[in-house]
Formats: sequence, structure tokens, C-alpha cells
Amino acid sequence: MLEEISPRSPRESLRGLLRWTRRQRLRTELLTALCAWFAGSLVLLMLAAWGMALGLSPFVRTLALLLVGAGALVAAVLAFRRGGRTSAEAFARRLEAELPAAKGLLSALELEEALETPDFPYSRELAAAHVEEVLRRVEAPLRQAASDRRSLVLAARAALGTATAFLLGMSIWPQDFGRLMGVGVPEPGPARRAEPITGDVSITYHYPAYTGLPPRTIEGTTGELSALRGTEARIETRADRPVARAYVEIDGAALPLEVEGGRILRGTIRLQSSTRYAFRFDDERGRVVARGPEIAITVLDDQSPSVRIEAPVAELVVTERDTVEIQYEATDDFGVSRLELVYKVGPTEEQTIPLGSPRETPRRVSKSFTWDLATLDLRPGETVTYYVRAQDNDAVSGPKWGQSPTQVLKIFSEAEHRRKLLARAEEAWEQMIGALGDRIEPREGPRKVEGEARVEAGRKADEQVAIAVNLLREVTAEFAGDELAPPELFAALQNVTTQLSRKAEHTRATRARSPRVRQGRELYLRQLDEAEAEEQLELERGVLYLESLLDRQRILEIEALSRELADSRAELTRLIESLQEAPTDEARQAVLRELSRLRRRIEEMMQRMAELSRGIQDEFLNLEAQRALAQERDLLGQLDEVEKKIQEGDLEGALAEMQKLAMQMDALTEAFGEAADSQIENDPALQKLAEDLEKFERELAELQSGQQALVEETEQLRQEQIRRLQERFASEGRDPLDELLSKVRRAREALAALPENELPRLAADDLRGAVERAESLEHALIARDFDAALESVVSSIGYALALVQGLERERNYAERFGIGSTTDLDSWLESARASLPLLEDVRELLERMFAERGRLSRGQQQRLDELGRRQQELAGRMESLRHRAQAIGEQAPIFDDDAFQTMEQAGQSMRQAAGELDRQRIGEALSAERRAREQLEILQQGLKQARQQARSRGGGRGFPLPMGAFGRRGGSGAHFDGRERVEIPDADRFQAPEAYRKEILDAMKKKAPDAFQGPVQDYYEEIVK
Repeated sequence: MLEEISPRSPRESLRGLLRWTRRQRLRTELLTALCAWFAGSLVLLMLAAWGMALGLSPFVRTLALLLVGAGALVAAVLAFRRGGRTSAEAFARRLEAELPAAKGLLSALELEEALETPDFPYSRELAAAHVEEVLRRVEAPLRQAASDRRSLVLAARAALGTATAFLLGMSIWPQDFGRLMGVGVPEPGPARRAEPITGDVSITYHYPAYTGLPPRTIEGTTGELSALRGTEARIETRADRPVARAYVEIDGAALPLEVEGGRILRGTIRLQSSTRYAFRFDDERGRVVARGPEIAITVLDDQSPSVRIEAPVAELVVTERDTVEIQYEATDDFGVSRLELVYKVGPTEEQTIPLGSPRETPRRVSKSFTWDLATLDLRPGETVTYYVRAQDNDAVSGPKWGQSPTQVLKIFSEAEHRRKLLARAEEAWEQMIGALGDRIEPREGPRKVEGEARVEAGRKADEQVAIAVNLLREVTAEFAGDELAPPELFAALQNVTTQLSRKAEHTRATRARSPRVRQGRELYLRQLDEAEAEEQLELERGVLYLESLLDRQRILEIEALSRELADSRAELTRLIESLQEAPTDEARQAVLRELSRLRRRIEEMMQRMAELSRGIQDEFLNLEAQRALAQERDLLGQLDEVEKKIQEGDLEGALAEMQKLAMQMDALTEAFGEAADSQIENDPALQKLAEDLEKFERELAELQSGQQALVEETEQLRQEQIRRLQERFASEGRDPLDELLSKVRRAREALAALPENELPRLAADDLRGAVERAESLEHALIARDFDAALESVVSSIGYALALVQGLERERNYAERFGIGSTTDLDSWLESARASLPLLEDVRELLERMFAERGRLSRGQQQRLDELGRRQQELAGRMESLRHRAQAIGEQAPIFDDDAFQTMEQAGQSMRQAAGELDRQRIGEALSAERRAREQLEILQQGLKQARQQARSRGGGRGFPLPMGAFGRRGGSGAHFDGRERVEIPDADRFQAPEAYRKEILDAMKKKAPDAFQGPVQDYYEEIVK
């Protein structure tokens, strides 16, 4: 108990009086709470004992004990709150509210505290007198309030009364109160015995009929029963004494047993729930003679079926028209009676497909079901969740269902797939922005560093740029292997990756040289600064151009979403018209389902459009997007009107509302279409880039046209030269073709004498090359294609010369180190050397046939000079065009390395052709001219496809897309729908490239069947001509 504290003298302290009063009240409240808690706890315990006596669950005891504990906590809290366990000021405020005589107590207490300070601003005598007066006035009321024990007396009386009642209950119901307290209390009287009163128990179980189990007998048990619910247990035992009557006590009931011969006891117990039972013997008057111990009964439940889906996998991406084979297995401990496939599309209600009801109710069922998804009328992007469930044959507790884990079918959506790819590109773009910030920070702005500090300050940016390059490579690889990836974005990523990685590698290599540079540090730091500046410029170009491309992709995606929404609207209109023609419940449900689906799609698209519009950088485009989103919110209201009309049966009104809905959707699509068209107009940098690219394409077209005209004129001059040569041969009465073919065949015979399988590996490769080119040479001569013949003989000589040199090295090794047979090598060398003079003669003859300038007329010579001048001029224009491409590349990564390499090769081919024309080598010049033309066509085709892709929406200037996006990877990036315009070249415009001509000559080398050699030879000769 709390310590007794006497009140202080009124003259001593007002605060001391309050402290004593508060302690007295707190002690009184604590004692009162203790008595009240004690009384309430006893009442709860008595109620719990009474409930357990009536057969309630033992949980009642636990609940009562929990309430007792909670009551103790509540009583303590209330006692402290009522006892004034607060500050003196709060207690004074409370007393003022409770006692009229305590008015002014709080102000007097505060004044008493103020008197203790040295700088009291008022009259101390007057203040002390006021405090004394309040102290005298409140002392008596406070002492009287502190001495009030009425609530304590009432609580004590209640506790005494409940304690008396509790003790009385324990004496009347000792077993129930003992169970409540967790103590076993034996029943009085001679009938209660703890020892068994029977011998071993024989048990025969008769299981429920649906299980199909035969009866089972167990001998010599203690009587414990354990079986399936609904089982009948036939028990037989022997009493330890003669008995008149015997019973089994179970759940408050007494089941009579058959008594045979005064000792043998038999009976049947039906197992329904887990409990306990006991044997009881009565005399003839019905008095209890003995009662055995309680014996456990354990009832086992029939388990639910177990179901699993073996195929397909848990989450599978399919199309809306696929068929899915579901392989499943269901097992049950006694039998499977029914199987169903349960599925739902999105948030709709579950639907079932019966999978059959086995006749024999087997314990294991393993089957497959082919599910045709086309019957579900699915849409791209929707999700189908499904599971297989099985029902058992429990005839006692009722059939139970068991189901497999839920699996998912994701309907493939091209738009969603593109969104994921776009997100990966955005991830790489954001990493580039971070790397750019790290590169700029030590170079510009308030944190700029100078001198030697720049070497270390830039290392962080090097790491971030390396991370960005690696991420760009990963994303580019993902785009390269995906046909649905936007080709223009793939090309831009590829170009940015290539150019940025080159700049980044140069910067890192320059920084790595720092420890080795001892002298010329100023020059080295300037080189490092230039490398970082080039890398920063490359980052800025890539970031800005990728940002524009990503904005374009977002706009096109939103536009595609709006078109998809219009398609759903058209389907709903069709269903309403079908319902109007045939108003059936099935048609009505189809309309409502499509309406619900359209609503979900609108909500999904609103969310997606909001996300996309936030990502678009251009302010005008954001404005257009917000206007479109406002229109789309109106669509939901319009859709509500359509649903209302359908529910009311007003199909004409519903169709009218659908017409309004169609107009709003068309406006939505048009709004985003205008936003896409205006992207370039709102970006001056894109405008300049598009203008420069168009100018480059025009100049490239002019250059290609000039090269084409040059090739045609050179071909004409070449044909004239060949005709004049043939005329001269005819006038002289000789044809050098026979001589050429004779030398070629003798060279081939010499090469054929070499055993390819016995030659060293490198020599065997050279032999194959020489033989193949010699065969091509023979076929070209037969076809009178002297240009191809000259190319073939030069290549054949190269291989034959390499063969001779290789065999000579092997001969030297054999002679010096004894490796190999010198005799064989000498024989092989003799054959290889024999082919060289013959091939040299053929080359010399072919070159001599066209090398003499005098064999050209004066007019032809003038034309040849003019062609050389024009070719040189075209080469200069090609060089200027390449510089223009580099200038465009400084604005954005439009051209990749392949494009620049193609430009360089075209220029080299043009310069080579000009040189050959100056040397009167028309054949070689013509080959170079054709190569230049083919390279220009490659560039032109790449630009053309990029322009067509940019203008595929129709109208307006096309977005400046990068080259390399089309025709340079597996897959086109789009699906052909049969409506795309395809340009078919005519025969006059088509010119076979040099590679194709070589393929024809190679094909001519393959031997045809004897009966067809003549026609096949003629066929190839015509092609070559």
C-alpha cells in the first residue's frame, strides 16, 4: 500500500497540501479498482465454469482468463487517471472543476511558485496574504474529499459477495470448477475408479460404402478408436467382474452394450467426431458400480482431391486464336467423381467447362483437354486465369472440391510488347542523361576543375559512360533479335552505341596514359580535354535525338491505342445491331460483355495515355494529349448512356448514342494524329535536320542518276569496242578465243594433276581457289564475257602463285629437316609451275586485246576522255556528299558506320573508274563504275525506306529517321498485312550487281546431266550476255 503522508500545515505550503491530497485519493482509487477487478474476475470465472458445465468449448476458459488480465490493466489505468497521477497544476484545475470551494486554487498555486523567484514584480506581502487565504479556505474541503471512502466500501462488499458465491460454486460443481482452474477433481463415491475395468478390446471397423474398403479387425487393443468419419466400430471386450448392465458413455450419452454370460461385452460406436468414451457397469437397480478410464476416439477426415496441371507452364503467352493442350492429373484417397476447368477473363465472373464424370470414380485420373481459345472471343492484352478442379465421392460429409494452383494465359499484345521494348530504351536513355551530367559537372558550372585535377575528376563520368554503353549494347541486342522492335529506334540505338563507345574508349585510353606522361603535361591535358569534349558532344547528340525518337514512339503508341479503342467500339455497334435483329438473352449478354470490355479498355487506355503524355517532352504535344484525355473521359459518360439505353430495351437510342461515341473517338484519333504531324514543326532542331536530310537525299539521287548514265555510256562504248575487235578478228581470219580456251584447259589439267587430299592445308586451299577461278575463266570465255574473264584470270594467277610459293616453302622444310617427301613435292611443284605461264599468257592476251588506244576511233577516244572527266567530277561530288553526311551526323546519329563505309567505298570505286578510263582500260573501269552504282543504290534505298517509314502515317514532312533500320537485321520489324504498296521494278531499270554475275559464273561450273549439258550451257551463256 502507499505510504501514509500527513498533511502539511496550512501556513507551510499550498503545493504540499495538494501533494498529500493527491496521494490519499490515489490510494483510495487503487484499492477501489482492486476490489472491483477482483469481483468482476470472479464473476467471469463463474460464468466460464457454468458454460463448460453446459458443454461449451474449453476455449471459454481461455477467453475468461484473457478478460481477467485485460480487466486488471483497465482497472489500473482508470485508478491512476481518477487518482490524480498528474502534475500539481492539472490536479488543481481538476479540483476547481469538482469542488466549488476550490475556486482560485490554480492561480494561488501559480502565485506561490512566482513568490519563490527573486524578481517578483508585485507586492510580496499582498501575494503571500492571498495564498494564505486560499490555503485556509480549501484545506477543509480537500481533507474531506481525500477521506471519502464510500466507493471503496461498495467495491469491497462486492468483492466479498462474489468470493462467497465462487466458493459456493466450487463446492457444488467441483469437477467443472476444477477443469476451469486446470485441476482434475475426482468424483466422490465408490463407483469412480481410475483403473481399467475391461480386458483387451477387439475392434472391427466397417468403413462407409463409398470408400470401397473391406471390414478390418484389430485384436488386443486398449480400446482407442481411429478411423474415417462415418465408420462403424464394432467393439468386443471382457469385463473384469460379473456385470448386470454395461454401457459406453460418449458425449453425455450412454450406449447400452450386449452382455453375454455376465462378462462378454459387445457394442457398436459410429464415429462422427473426435471425442472420448468410457465403459460403465451398473447393477440391476441402475446404480453405477464402476466406471473405466476415458479412451480416445480419433476421427479422420476424408481429404479433398489433389489436382495438378502438368502442362502447360504456369504462365504462358499465347494468341487469341491458339489452342492450348492442358494436361492434368487428379487424385483422391477414395475416388474422383467429377472434373471441371474453371476460368475467367480479366475481372469477369468465373466460368466452367466440364471435363467429365468418371463412371468408376477412380482414385487417379490423368487426362488432357484441348482448349480452343478462339471460342472465348479474346482480345490482345487480356489475361485468362484458369485452374482444374476435381470433386470426390464423399457420401458422409458431402462431396468436397480440390483444385490445382491457378495458372495464367497472357494473350499476346503487340502494343504491350512494344511498350516493354520502349521502356528498355528509355532506361538506356536515362542512363545516358546521368552520364552526361557527370561529364559536364567537372567541366562546366560551379564545380568546374582545372589543370591536373581534371584527370581524377573525370573518372566517375568514365564509369557512368561505360555503364551507359553496356546498357545500350544490351538494349540494342534485344532490339536486333525482336521483329516487333521499332526499326528506327533500333537503328538509332545501334548508331548511338557505336559512336559513343568509340568516343568513350578514346577518352578512357587518353586518361589511362596519364601516369606515363612525364613531360608535355600541358599538351596531354589539352588532349584529354578534347577527348572529353568530343565524348560530351556525342552524348548530347544521342540524348537529344533519342528523346525525339522516344517522343515519336509515345505519340504513335497513343494513336494506336485510340484506333484500337475505335475497333472495340465498332464491334460493340455490330453486336447491338445483331441484338436488334434477334433479341435473345444470349445476344444481350454478348452486348453487355462487350460493353464491359470496352469500358475496361477505355479505363486502361486513359491510364496509359496519362502515363505517356507525362513522358512527352514537347509542351504543345502535352497540350494536345491533355485535350484528348479530356475527350476520353467524356467517353465513359457516353458509354453509361449506351448501357442505360440497352438496359431499358431502347436499342435505337443505344445505336444513336453509339454514333455520338464514334464521333468522339474519331476526334480523339485525329487529335493525336495532328500531334504526331506537328512534332517536327514544333522543334527547330528537327526541322533543320529534316531539311538537311532531304537535301542530302536529293543530291544522292542526282549523283546516282549521273553514275547510272555513266555506266550505260561506258557499257555502250565497251560493246562497240568488242564488236570492232570481233570484226578485226573476222577480217584477219582468226579467232583468239580458241587459243585462249586451249591455254586455260591446259592450265586446268596441270592443276588437276595435284592431289588435293595430300597437300598441306594452306596449299590445298590455294589449289581450290586456283581451280575454281580457272573454271570461271573458261565459262566466261565461252560466254565471250571478256571483262569477267579478265577478273577470273587475275584471281586464278594469284591463287596459283600462292600455291607455288607454299609448295616451295614445304620443299625447303623437307630438305632441311626431313619433313615430308621431296620427290612428291618436286612433282607437285612442277605441275603448279606449269599452270602459271599458261594463265599469264591468257591475261596478257586479254589485256592486249583492249589495251591498244589505236583500236578506238577518234570519236570513241574523245568519248572515253569525256567519261573519265565526268567520273572524276562525280567522285568529287561523292566526297562533298560524304562531308555533308558527316555534318548531318553532328546533329543526330542518322548514319551508321556501314553508311559511311559505303560512301567511302563509292568514292574509291569512282576514283578507280576514273583512273582506269584514263588508262584506256574500259573493262576495269566498267567494273568499278558498276560497284559505285551499286553502293549508291544501297545508300539511296536505305534513305528511301527510312523516309517511307517516317511518312507511313501520311501527310506532312517525315520524321528524320536513321539509316540502318531497314534490311540489315533479321525481321522487318513489321507484319505485312496485304495492303502495303510494293514497288515492282521493271526490266529496264533492273541491273544485276557484280555479285550476282559471279554467282551465275560459279553455277556454270557445276556439271549438268549428259543429256542436258548443251541446253544448260546455252542458258547460262544467255544470262551472262
